[in-house]
Amino acid sequence: MTVNEKLTSKLTQQRLAEQVRNNHRSFNSAIQPELHPAPKIGGLVGDGLLTKALLDQTNVTVVVESLNEYNDGDSGKLQLLDPSKMVQNPDEPDGPLIPLVVYEGVPQDLPTTKEGYPQFFPLPSDELVDYDKVHPATRYQVRLVVNQGNTGNDVSSKALDIGVDRHAPYQSKQDGSYLRPVKSGVLNVPDDIDDQWLENNTHLELKVDAGYQFYSSSDRIHISISTAEPGADDPLPNVVFSGNLAGDGLVSIPVKDFEDEVKNDGSIFVSYKIADEVGNDSKISFNALIQVLLRPQPEFKKPRIPIVGEGGTLDFKTLESKVYVYVDRGNHWNPTDKILLKLRRTSDGATFDVAELPVGTGNLLRFELTYLHLKLLPIDDETLTSTEVFYELKRGIETPRPSPAIGFITDLTKAGPVNPDLPSLTNPNMVKVGVTGASGTLNHITGPDRGKPVTIQTPMKKAGDPWVILGSEIAQLWYNGVMVHELALTGIETELTHDMSASTIDDQGTGKKYAWWTIQGDMSANKWLSEKTEVTVDAEIVEFDAPTAPTFPITDDGVRKNVVNCKSLIVVGSDRQLVVTVPINATYMPAGSTVEVRSVGTTDRLGFEPIESTRFSEPHTITDSDVTAGEFKVNIKPYVTKIKPIQPTLDSGLLNGAVKIWYVVEVNGVPVPSDEFLREVRLLASGLYCEGTPTL
Repeated sequence: MTVNEKLTSKLTQQRLAEQVRNNHRSFNSAIQPELHPAPKIGGLVGDGLLTKALLDQTNVTVVVESLNEYNDGDSGKLQLLDPSKMVQNPDEPDGPLIPLVVYEGVPQDLPTTKEGYPQFFPLPSDELVDYDKVHPATRYQVRLVVNQGNTGNDVSSKALDIGVDRHAPYQSKQDGSYLRPVKSGVLNVPDDIDDQWLENNTHLELKVDAGYQFYSSSDRIHISISTAEPGADDPLPNVVFSGNLAGDGLVSIPVKDFEDEVKNDGSIFVSYKIADEVGNDSKISFNALIQVLLRPQPEFKKPRIPIVGEGGTLDFKTLESKVYVYVDRGNHWNPTDKILLKLRRTSDGATFDVAELPVGTGNLLRFELTYLHLKLLPIDDETLTSTEVFYELKRGIETPRPSPAIGFITDLTKAGPVNPDLPSLTNPNMVKVGVTGASGTLNHITGPDRGKPVTIQTPMKKAGDPWVILGSEIAQLWYNGVMVHELALTGIETELTHDMSASTIDDQGTGKKYAWWTIQGDMSANKWLSEKTEVTVDAEIVEFDAPTAPTFPITDDGVRKNVVNCKSLIVVGSDRQLVVTVPINATYMPAGSTVEVRSVGTTDRLGFEPIESTRFSEPHTITDSDVTAGEFKVNIKPYVTKIKPIQPTLDSGLLNGAVKIWYVVEVNGVPVPSDEFLREVRLLASGLYCEGTPTL
């Protein structure tokens, strides 16, 4: 074969191959391309219905779990279609009609691999309008339109069929207005519920109308039986039955499920609401009324005053806390009954109304008894007064029924100058004490004053004050919570004065201290206090800084302060302990020396009224590592006896106390206390202690 022939043969083969390729451009295998999988919406019910909870969100989340293929540059947009509205496809003027696109979302980039899925698209709830007035729900389709990154063309997913039902049972789909469901029929109570009916019947038989528009066997009914009569928009007060509403409307409710409602005479109301499958609630039905006629007599217990007790004394110290009177619910009381608390003077029967509360559904009523109530009785402020508290149960137009009374002594007697701040025991008209050492510096015990007597003195009353000593009072001088002098007044005294020993000053340590005086009638429990005088005590030899413990900030009546609370405690085994950090003064606390850490809880927040059971002390021998660290730690424990009693229970009404912590170092054979760490203690949250119990 010549060269020309070879070349001609090669060109002919190339033309044949090109022709085959050109012919293949129109090849069709007859295999239809598969649409991308339909998107999904979580939480659909029934035949693709969106629940009310989904529709109440701003956006319904549409999930695309995967595509058939993935390309760089793919993007997707969500479309909401209305299949009831068919329109011409603008891309195919002569093609078939297609559903109307009622919403098209913003395109968002799609991952290039399956690992990037699922993807989430927001569908605005406002676009899901329930406009179909003929069918229970308006139908839509949701699909994803993918713009392929490698071609720039759109490819749709399969469509997800969904339904939107925004109308509740008994709600018009014409104008959205509501009707109240008709009241239920009571089938087996001919007249009233009485003792005989309760003996012969185990169930209450009802018939509910199921003939409303768009009734479905998936509709649920919630029935309430209560002594309260709900309105159309009220919550059901006492649901005793929930279940699907049968087509015949018959419902049987066990009497045991509403036995509390038929224990007393009165009216009970049977009401219900109907919820469709997606969660749309009807209004509350009209109420079916049933009378309960049992007529047992109500029973009574004495009221309780825990902070005073039967036969106890209610004085001004008590009134510094909240005085609660508790009334326990008696048998055969109705929620609509009312309790009127009364205060009575035993000597002449004079009575004063304190407060009135409805019985309600609880087991306990709480009233607060205040100084104002006691003054309005009135209570004698010169002698002890025998007093009683009782209550009356008021029921409709019936005569009020009185309870037994709790008796106690009311002590509102006074001593000293007139107190303008009653019921506070602190009297600003009692002249504050002055404290003076050998240096003569008022209310400042200097270093040179230490080791010598210190004078505490007060003229008791202001110049011109008409108060006259009766001769039956007891006066006391106090230094930092310790009574240092007591005097039975005779009427000739013009001042109180006492020389405190150096050991009295030494025992209380250095820093800020407080002094005051008190006066008390010989037959009275009320001890009246002057305002406290702040006294600065300098160290005689050396001052030791206060220890520290963890505290946390709170806001109390708008004031920020740090307190010891549950967060301050660490858990050690089954115990909770407060870690105290003691700074080391290397000069006076060398390795091998012993330091004693002490603490005590106080009922007041200034640290003057110790709770003796909470006293804690623990010696610690200083080690070389302590000296290197500059501090050591001791845990106050156990929680139950040394920490928890500082916080009264919520129901006691008492104020929380404080914890006072210090340590004692022996210097030249003399025990020297450090400055004190004093903080309020708050161990309650919603009435429960740190360990989750409500009581000490």
